[in-house]
Amino acid sequence: MKSKNRKEGKKSATVVIIVLSIIIVFLLCFVVYFLFFNKNNKTEKENKTTENVRPMIVQDSSDAEDIIKKFNEDSKDTMYNCRMTSTWTFKNGKAKSEDAYVANTDFNHYPVYFEVQLNDTQEIIYTSSLIPVGYEVNGLTLEKDLPAGDYPATVVYHLMNDDNQEVSSVGFTITIQVLS
Repeated sequence: MKSKNRKEGKKSATVVIIVLSIIIVFLLCFVVYFLFFNKNNKTEKENKTTENVRPMIVQDSSDAEDIIKKFNEDSKDTMYNCRMTSTWTFKNGKAKSEDAYVANTDFNHYPVYFEVQLNDTQEIIYTSSLIPVGYEVNGLTLEKDLPAGDYPATVVYHLMNDDNQEVSSVGFTITIQVLS
């Protein structure tokens, strides 16, 4: 009797394992299909909305180096190396900051100007002049007299080409501290 119960127990355990294995395989197939379907669908949508795309097709490994070089040249329009302080302190709302520092490093390809925008109101409280590559701004006075307090803000850099057209922009968060 015990032997029969053990055999039936082993059979039911085997059936459960087989059923679970089938379910797991089915789920894995579904996940793989879903991931590939979404990836292809996303690529198609991006291709339909992307303008002026220069395709880079590798014919053989000998032209891969040229393609990488071309890619790096094309990407210079979207890259920006930022060097700046993240907290700008002002003795009062009309004073010049001694620790506000922004540099357009030699790694960059374009002159920039920047705007300082308060995060809560989106108000622009400072706009710089054009900063050539390799130059920096040390200290500045805000265009708006702010009362004492800490202000979360964003410095938005505008990269400008030789024709004074904006190539791209990028923003970095800072804290403005007005002491009195």
